[in-house]
Amino acid sequence: MTPVSPGASSTLLRLKHRYNRLCDEGATVLAAGLRKGNTVLRELDVAGSWIGVTGAEALAECLKRNPALHALDLAKNMLGDLGAAALAEGLKGNTALRELD
Repeated sequence: MTPVSPGASSTLLRLKHRYNRLCDEGATVLAAGLRKGNTVLRELDVAGSWIGVTGAEALAECLKRNPALHALDLAKNMLGDLGAAALAEGLKGNTALRELD
């Protein structure tokens, strides 16, 4: 998979990829795109997308530096305690995110 930047589009405000087999690999690619200067995407919904600890860690890393994302839906994934801890760490410096499920 090649990283793509959701920030590359000036009109993509909401991305819903619910209940697809995104898995850790897809979440990692998506996170790489978000780290590449996303200034537009406001909502990311990847509920039920088979994301585990590795994907959660990748998303947590992009949360540390993402000024645009206001809502992130990770419900019904397989994050476990380690994934939740990674997300908590990623949110420490994030002032933009308002909704996390």
